[in-house]
Amino acid sequence: MKIDIYHASQLGYAEEVSEELGSQLGEANHEVSINDLNGVSPSDLTTDALNVFISSTTGSGQVPDNGWFFMDALDQQKPDLSALCFAIFGLGDTGYDDTYNMGSELVMGALKACGAKQIGERGLHDASSDEFAEDLVNEWIGPILNEYDQQL
Repeated sequence: MKIDIYHASQLGYAEEVSEELGSQLGEANHEVSINDLNGVSPSDLTTDALNVFISSTTGSGQVPDNGWFFMDALDQQKPDLSALCFAIFGLGDTGYDDTYNMGSELVMGALKACGAKQIGERGLHDASSDEFAEDLVNEWIGPILNEYDQQL
């Protein structure tokens, strides 16, 4: 299965989680690419892959800086993404209750507004917990892959 992973990361943790996920998926013989969301345009997304987005949250609930260009392009271009399947995993901290995991929520909302189809539930990591995001994302992706595979 082809899986394209895109990360929006302020301090690098979403990138680390993306690399760990990509490594695990690659070991399971999936064709994986890992991409910094910076510089990615909506036309770069492909419909022949499961597009996995991993986003942290920064500031007062925004997508990290390296996701602004992509989010702006979705908003301005409003591309037809109705043939695109995606999954999303968010990194946040419940210590910031009002903005907890809003970065991934914003990415999810923007993709859906362009018609993209979400596969599975949005995965959520809480930095205030004892759980490692790398462990959670590897547990989260299993049912996502099964659901996506059934749709092929």
